[in-house]
Amino acid sequence: MGAVITSVLQRLGWSLEHQQLLPGREPEFYSVADLPLRPETHRLLDRYPQGVYRHQRLALESYLEGKDLCVATSTASGKSLVFYATGVECLAADPSARILAIYPLKALAREQESRWQKELESAGIVASVGRIDGGVKDRQQRERILASSRVVLMTPDIIHAWLLSSLSARRVQRFLASLRLVIVDEVHVYTGVFGSNAAYVFRRLQHAARTLAGGDRLQFVAASATVANPEQHLAQLFGRTVQVIGDQADTSPRHERQLYLVRPPAGQALYTALPHLLRAVVDDTPYRFLTFVDSRRQTEQLATILARARFNRPEEDPAYGDGVDDGDLEGSGPEAEREGDAALADRLLERLPVLPYRSGYEETDREAIQSRLSEGTLRGIISTSALELGLDIQGLDMVILVGIPQTVTSLQQRIGRVGRHGPGSIVLIDAGGLADELVFNEPERLFDRPLLPAVLHLENRRIQYIHALCFASRGGEYDTLTGADVEGEGDIALRVTGSWPPGFLELCQAERAGQVPLDLHNLKADGGDDPWHAFPLRDVGVQYTVEQRTGDLVRLGSLSSAQLMREGYPGAVYYYLTRPYRVVRVSQREKKVLVRRERYYTTDPYGPLVLISPQLTPEGLHRAVRMGELRAVECELYVSERVFGYTERRGGNKMPPVKYPCEYWHLASFSRNYTSTGVILSHPALSNSGVQLKLLADLLLEAFLLVVPFERSEVNSSTGKHWKTQNGFGEGEPFLAIYDQTYGSLRLTGRLLEPAVLPEVLTEALHVLRSGRVEAVEGISEATVQALQALAQDCAGQAEPLELFSSAPERTGELEGEPVIAPGSVGWIITDDNQEFQIQRVFYHPREGLRYYGRRLGQQEQPDVQVWFPVTNIRPIPGISRMGIYDYETGEVRPLDE
Repeated sequence: MGAVITSVLQRLGWSLEHQQLLPGREPEFYSVADLPLRPETHRLLDRYPQGVYRHQRLALESYLEGKDLCVATSTASGKSLVFYATGVECLAADPSARILAIYPLKALAREQESRWQKELESAGIVASVGRIDGGVKDRQQRERILASSRVVLMTPDIIHAWLLSSLSARRVQRFLASLRLVIVDEVHVYTGVFGSNAAYVFRRLQHAARTLAGGDRLQFVAASATVANPEQHLAQLFGRTVQVIGDQADTSPRHERQLYLVRPPAGQALYTALPHLLRAVVDDTPYRFLTFVDSRRQTEQLATILARARFNRPEEDPAYGDGVDDGDLEGSGPEAEREGDAALADRLLERLPVLPYRSGYEETDREAIQSRLSEGTLRGIISTSALELGLDIQGLDMVILVGIPQTVTSLQQRIGRVGRHGPGSIVLIDAGGLADELVFNEPERLFDRPLLPAVLHLENRRIQYIHALCFASRGGEYDTLTGADVEGEGDIALRVTGSWPPGFLELCQAERAGQVPLDLHNLKADGGDDPWHAFPLRDVGVQYTVEQRTGDLVRLGSLSSAQLMREGYPGAVYYYLTRPYRVVRVSQREKKVLVRRERYYTTDPYGPLVLISPQLTPEGLHRAVRMGELRAVECELYVSERVFGYTERRGGNKMPPVKYPCEYWHLASFSRNYTSTGVILSHPALSNSGVQLKLLADLLLEAFLLVVPFERSEVNSSTGKHWKTQNGFGEGEPFLAIYDQTYGSLRLTGRLLEPAVLPEVLTEALHVLRSGRVEAVEGISEATVQALQALAQDCAGQAEPLELFSSAPERTGELEGEPVIAPGSVGWIITDDNQEFQIQRVFYHPREGLRYYGRRLGQQEQPDVQVWFPVTNIRPIPGISRMGIYDYETGEVRPLDE
């Protein structure tokens, strides 16, 4: 196998920088004959006459002692057997018991359903296994599965959206009252937004089961990859004390794997050379491969190139073409256009040897890809991190990683996809990032990096309030379970047990009392009467659906607000399962993206801009320190991401940019606005002539991710200038910003101000600069190098608290009116997803109070329709909104003299 791979690399001109054998390991077995297990469980384990691995035995011992447990060992170490054995033991011990097995992806649950049934049968347990996910649409069918199955497989999403919203159903109540064992797989992925949401779902689930069963009768059995803080993470996730059985107890075997570190041919861009490499693997080797890339867009475009090459597309520039048909693929071309994209998409899914896989696909399309994975009829798949998890891909020989994963956990999960059933190969490609440069210079650093801390942010108010709406709103889960009178005044007090994060029950009580904080009103409006479906677990922000409406309505996946700015802005060419579509309209009110079929063009945002406005107020400040002349402040931020049009590539031709307004968008820019938190860095050296601020900010972000390995999609970098003189910062003074990219913020980037983190980040950035071989720092100016050195030198000193408000001047006199946004200017509608609103006039209503009258700027449908809002619902945009003073006597707005 190694000779074939090196031959392909050599023939295509790729540079083999390092080759290493990852050795295998012989197994060690332990008997379970002495364990007091039920006969059914022993019958299941008799299939392993040599015994089980040590971590499996320890897990069974913990389960028999009644403990909650988690097996945190390597990929393919037999963690599933722990699930099956404890499940059989549970069912054999209690004929009325029910088991809920929770998998983070529908693909995993779908794969595991038949395996659970097989394991129960081999143990002599006569019981049905059911699966409920988004593919089971009918509510009555879901309830029938609950009633007839002793083991039910679900995702956290369906527990949140359906199970906990259906607590009034008799079959749901009976299932939860009989629930005795909760199995949770892939616990390490429960981090960030998804993990924080899931932590509340697990607590709501436990509350329901505890209430209906008359006490806590649950036991948790979980599995995880290796993380830095497993006990703490599990306690936060479940609100329970969980015993961890870790790598030191793992005695499972490993097959040897050959590791290759390679660089693209000299003079070729990565994404020009990579399609040729993948085609050679398909055409010239017998191997089945999985390729990991970092973005949805790269996934689609690489798969598109291979699909078009497969069907005899022109190869001068295989990434792009100018035709709309599909060449020699039977049933494609203009006839397929008339027949419909859905039918053609089905044939593509059935015929293509290499397919893309990412989040945001429609259910039927995702299931079609998974079927081909399970059947072994695919030669290759190109995926985002969506396939890091334990979905078993039959006969996989090779995994190709485009770029070094940000974390060791992610790296181990990806390379663990091969070597499960025999020897395998791992090809790591230098993608030009900082992590790549460091590893390629020192390959021993590949596995010698910090483990990802499994971080949850249970104090986040947006996340808390989403679950408060589900749990505590009148008529919600609490009232359904307690039979509270929701029509009358009723008792609004909550009486609950269990471990709930600080602040959550207080927020629940505020919701029940009708005292919701103003900044959360938009969530209440978005949730309406059904917050369970309004708020998905995997993104705090809203989701946009993509639709094609030529002929029959065809749904083409979904986009988050952040993905919309990269893939679905007006005029963009959006790819779905290797098919291109033009975005012809974006409805920010309806949260829909409308598309039509397009030729194989590609687009990029034109003039993308991120405006950062720090909130240097007592309410907005989290912490501030000074080190010499370096000032570092963690604070609330207003973030406005803007696109001003798009650039397009047609075949080998790059077209002139199309600027907004155009036929697809009616304003000068398309924007996403949100509040977040971040760290801003200020230093006199940043004001020097020739300093490349954006390059410096990007370099610090890359170094930060090396030191504190968060997911890249969760954090970002930018630059800005203070828009006014305040609290020791001068108007126009530049700053660097490292900030949370998640709507509402999880304060991830606040770790930059933890002891020793910022000095280490700056040291790492200097190390990269001195290496001089990273694409990110090509063309860096001497002034930029000197600025970084100045930051690092001051950062080496002692950090002292930075007082921002003690010397703030007192405002003298009264304003004699109300501060408002001046007519003709704009603000954000904080109760409507921060859409931009243009104020036409300000008026006072005797009953309703002070109001703005104007129009939503992002409204393409009836753009001239004007509406009014209370002034408290419109937030000024720092540095953009012009302010004034409303005079209650005259009704006029005069300029605000600052």
